[in-house]
Amino acid sequence: MIGIFSSGIWRIPFLRNFLAQPCQKLSLQRPVADAVTTIAVWGYRPNTRQPVAWARSVGKSVLRLEDGYIRSLDLGVNGAPPFSLVLDRLGIYYDANRPSELEKMIQEREVNQRLADDAKRAMSIIVEQDLSKYNQAPAFVAGACATSNVVLVIDQTLGDMSVTYGNAGPNNFVLMLEAAIRENPGAVVWIKVHPDVLQGKKSGYYHSFQSTHRIHLMADDVSPQSLLRHVSRVYVMTSQYGFEALMAGKPV
Repeated sequence: MIGIFSSGIWRIPFLRNFLAQPCQKLSLQRPVADAVTTIAVWGYRPNTRQPVAWARSVGKSVLRLEDGYIRSLDLGVNGAPPFSLVLDRLGIYYDANRPSELEKMIQEREVNQRLADDAKRAMSIIVEQDLSKYNQAPAFVAGACATSNVVLVIDQTLGDMSVTYGNAGPNNFVLMLEAAIRENPGAVVWIKVHPDVLQGKKSGYYHSFQSTHRIHLMADDVSPQSLLRHVSRVYVMTSQYGFEALMAGKPV
């Protein structure tokens, strides 16, 4: 049985289906049943430290959860329920300092070879059908001022755990933008604002940036694959957008 201290995790619809075993809501102020063998927490959020420390002190395993890579129709910050979850007993995929189950699976070359054709078909569907983590945004339509040489720089939400555990920070975003400008002297640089920032729920690393004649802060809420069809190169700092760009055949 999986024990859950977090009220946010406990409220996820169909949680038992995702975890494929019984779940029990726990409190640090009450005894935990012996039947609970695993404690589920959300990634590496700061509020996971106490439950993880407690689980380890009593010999229970830890299961880290995160949003799935094709998460939902609308944004999580708007309350949209997830269609998928990442479950990891080893670490979590965005932590650059230690292994994760995803990393371990990638290294299983013999198994992966048998899945190669299915993987290629899945990637084609993602690109052709314009699927992403969130799927509420309309397709991008190039305007009259569109150019054929566009470089895309992807912003992240300020303080996101994937940035922190990806060993990055605000200065790295400055360096990334400078690299995009320097390495592409003839291109227009578009900075793509994160969907959560567009909703006014969070801030980004470029939220105070002012557009110039060559650098454009792109605040349009558009689907990733539809936008990627109009760019020549992509710069990211731990964002899933980088993998989506690779699937679309873009240099990242």
